[in-house]
Amino acid sequence: MSGLLTLLVFIYIGGVFVMARRHYLAKHGIFYSRDTPLLTNDSTFIGVLWPVALFYEPWRNPALCRHVEHVEMRAQARKAIQARKQSYEQALREEDGR
Repeated sequence: MSGLLTLLVFIYIGGVFVMARRHYLAKHGIFYSRDTPLLTNDSTFIGVLWPVALFYEPWRNPALCRHVEHVEMRAQARKAIQARKQSYEQALREEDGR
């Protein structure tokens, strides 16, 4: 019985970290970093309540935030992805001899 309880505790603690990181990425559009304050972050709260967050839609799929830094970082990421896509397509055309 104690083995089962230990397993459930490990699953819950692992879920806290996984859900907090997932919620932060979904809400802010950037990866969770070490610079992000842990205890003052709403994603940590969602992580602690992760069994509820699996079924509660606003916590599972939050709207993107409007922090200036995060909006700029998402725009930079989109530009980098577009530039890489164009570079890849150009490399394919050169490889195919077009």
